[in-house]
Amino acid sequence: YSSSDIFIRTIKTSHRLQLCHAHVTSGFNFQVDKNNYLVKTKPTIVIQGINGQLIHAVKTENFLTNKSLGDPSVLQSALSILSDEIVPSSERILASPAYRKSLAIGQFYKFVLKVCKNKCAPHFKSGGLDLYRPLMSGTQDYGTEDSNVYPATKPVMKLTAFNLATGEVKFVADLSPRQGQLYASPILSTQGNAKIQSIDPTVALKIPGVVKFIQASDIPGVNDWRPHGYYSETDKQELLCSGQVLYAGQPIGILVAEDEVTAHSSRYGVKVTYTDIQPAITSVEEAMEKKSFFEKIGPFTKGDTAVAMAAAPHRVKGSVHSTDQYNFHLENQAALCIP
Repeated sequence: YSSSDIFIRTIKTSHRLQLCHAHVTSGFNFQVDKNNYLVKTKPTIVIQGINGQLIHAVKTENFLTNKSLGDPSVLQSALSILSDEIVPSSERILASPAYRKSLAIGQFYKFVLKVCKNKCAPHFKSGGLDLYRPLMSGTQDYGTEDSNVYPATKPVMKLTAFNLATGEVKFVADLSPRQGQLYASPILSTQGNAKIQSIDPTVALKIPGVVKFIQASDIPGVNDWRPHGYYSETDKQELLCSGQVLYAGQPIGILVAEDEVTAHSSRYGVKVTYTDIQPAITSVEEAMEKKSFFEKIGPFTKGDTAVAMAAAPHRVKGSVHSTDQYNFHLENQAALCIP
């Protein structure tokens, strides 16, 4: 919003334009003389996303009162004062403190460029402009123009697409509880590279509504969640950990209760004791150094690689490193078991 001398603006920086939690959001309310850019009254500068509190930059506001916002020396001093007022916290789920602080300072600078656009050099003016986002559109190219290989490469709609999109297919959360239905909640490992010494569900089983605790020794068949006979007999992936913990969050047991809240909240009554706790292996390089490898598979070959390399006009040797990624889970996994 702006009038003859009032400039009100909010700025946010986030991963996406809509439906996304912002890294930093700033709000500015200034009364500025358009002729000399004098800040006529005490302005308002508020910033959110730096720490747990809403930052009100009072020192910067007091400094700018009755000063020319278009004066480079004033702006430099204001940026310095504002930098001292912004003390970001360190949170694992947030962007880095240095990045969030730079965003806040950049948003203030962007606001100043917008207000003082007639005084700015031409190559600075664009920094104060709003980003214009036209209506989004898209096209889809399957890269299967060669009809000679159809139908092998022909794009085919998922058979259940219409039923899923229209709500005809019911998910577990859409179903009404059945009579006598119980709820199961997994007990997950808190260690990533250790052995289970003991599991004691005594406290959890005393909680009203808790029916049973299930662990690996209670499984009557093969303790493997994958189809039997499809994979190698030596390549098992346990449904419930029977001793050696392979990663943090590995299922150790299942707690069954009469309602969902009790099942989830009672998990903390299961005491798991670990032994031989080793440092977690968190990189490929560390795994190679410690000779921690999966079961060897293959080799799978196609063509003669030695001949192809010998005939190659160029050869490039090196390594590529990719950092880890945080997976965004679109939906929770749930199942309904009916005897």
